[in-house]
Amino acid sequence: VAFSPDGASVASGNKSDDVRLWDVATGAMTRQFTQNNGDILKPRFSRDGLLVLAVVDASEGRVVKLWRAADGTLLRTFDGLGRAFDAGFSTDGKAVLVFRQRAIQSFDAATGVLQRETPLAMPETFGQYDAAFTSDGQLLVVLGVNHLPEGSVGRVQVWRVSDGQRLRSHAVPP
Repeated sequence: VAFSPDGASVASGNKSDDVRLWDVATGAMTRQFTQNNGDILKPRFSRDGLLVLAVVDASEGRVVKLWRAADGTLLRTFDGLGRAFDAGFSTDGKAVLVFRQRAIQSFDAATGVLQRETPLAMPETFGQYDAAFTSDGQLLVVLGVNHLPEGSVGRVQVWRVSDGQRLRSHAVPP
């Protein structure tokens, strides 16, 4: 789930292939976006609240879809991403950011064109389990497990989106 920037709406995803917008004050569903063909993961609002995106775990793999919040019009599908773990918006809202298997991809939100791919220097032994972009699109937090010969260690890593530099890495206690 995600709150709209003004706090008046909540976007939710579910296993019934749709994104739903809810009025926070009344609890009423205000919109339903369909045509997704898969489980909806991690819906997000743009900073201006005009757009909603979500990772969709579809039969053909994970894709990212972008809708107009006002009427639920599907604007774009970003596919061919490999295993997309999370998606968000850049600080200015003009780019869609996608974290997928050791890289951050930046797409032009208006055209869908890939602008940049920033590799992340994650060891091959690091298996990602979850990830999230900060609301301003400047940082990515990745939760995973580093599989080492002496045993597995959970880790939380913080990455700067602009250049792919790892800023922090913390062990997670068992």
